[in-house]
Amino acid sequence: MRAVVRTVVLGVAVTAAATLAVPALAQRDSGSERRAHVQVHSPKADTATGVEGAAWMVELSVGYRDGLKAAGWSGPQVTGPQGGTGTFGPGKDDKLPGLVVLLSTTTGFSGPGTNLANLFNVTGVAGRDEAGSAVKLWDSWLVGKPLFGKDVRSVLTVAVVADLNRNGVLDDAPDTVKDLTGDGRIDAQDLRELGVMSNIAEVPFRITGSAA
Repeated sequence: MRAVVRTVVLGVAVTAAATLAVPALAQRDSGSERRAHVQVHSPKADTATGVEGAAWMVELSVGYRDGLKAAGWSGPQVTGPQGGTGTFGPGKDDKLPGLVVLLSTTTGFSGPGTNLANLFNVTGVAGRDEAGSAVKLWDSWLVGKPLFGKDVRSVLTVAVVADLNRNGVLDDAPDTVKDLTGDGRIDAQDLRELGVMSNIAEVPFRITGSAA
């Protein structure tokens, strides 16, 4: 019986460690060792979501290897059109300033290159290791208006931008990503050209136009 309990406890410990771990990171982007890892939880790839182009969620987590300060995190966030504990609008997120979030079907704002990270409503700390170095932040966005199309296929692209100004903090996400490759699209290739410190998550999905 004790052996069974010991096995269960060890299994929980291993699971918790895996949840916080940031892949370390022999892979390199833009010549630098990765310091962050992005995971998109919603929408799922190749699924349909939303009601009449709205009422759908973007849920993502970002693991950082070097702690909250190096992530540029400046506190929890609960915000929206009516205000809150952070700013709300397109562009670089004041609470997580290294994050870039793109949607290929963005037609308003500055078009598909618009960084949508500052539209996220809730940002908080989902987990930390005992030393406080490895951390996982959770970011959520309820898309309340049909700003990104109805009955269209879209691609969500997420990454953490590299430490471009070399201040030791991942806080260099632009308000707008430019077509750096000159191919007429703004996508993962342009983020690689800009420089990233994480993997680049790309999720193709469909925004439905169907009513409830």
